[in-house]
Amino acid sequence: MYNMQTLTLYGCDNLESLPHDMITLINLRKLNGLDKFIDKITKIGKLTSLQNLSVFKVLKDNGHKLVELNGLKQLRGGLCITNLENVENKDEANIASLNSKEDLDELELEWTSLQEFDSDVNLHISEQVLEGLQSHHNLQSLIIRGYNGARPPN
Repeated sequence: MYNMQTLTLYGCDNLESLPHDMITLINLRKLNGLDKFIDKITKIGKLTSLQNLSVFKVLKDNGHKLVELNGLKQLRGGLCITNLENVENKDEANIASLNSKEDLDELELEWTSLQEFDSDVNLHISEQVLEGLQSHHNLQSLIIRGYNGARPPN
């Protein structure tokens, strides 16, 4: 199975998890019907041949941070990055290097839970994260949800 290029799961309602060694499928290009499991794939950035990823949920756990997107240079189509409130610093957003993903047509950036924005530090980090998530100039659609920063990115 190490040479598998497509994994499709439909109608697998009783399936609760994926194998822990999913990242060894380095030739995997397409994941279909796996949206509810994507956040359970630790170190998804090791799937360097992956071309489609509809949702990436940022978690505070190692292996689920925004930097995982750096290794996914062949992404195409649409991508929704959610839970951006879990990004801890601006460097993490820069390392994701969305600007190198020239085949990405649609990008959705989403902060899903309200942070305490009384602090200038939290506000500043959100603004830096949005700035660091600069996309490639081929991007056709950008949606930003739940952003509580005071100014838009440059």
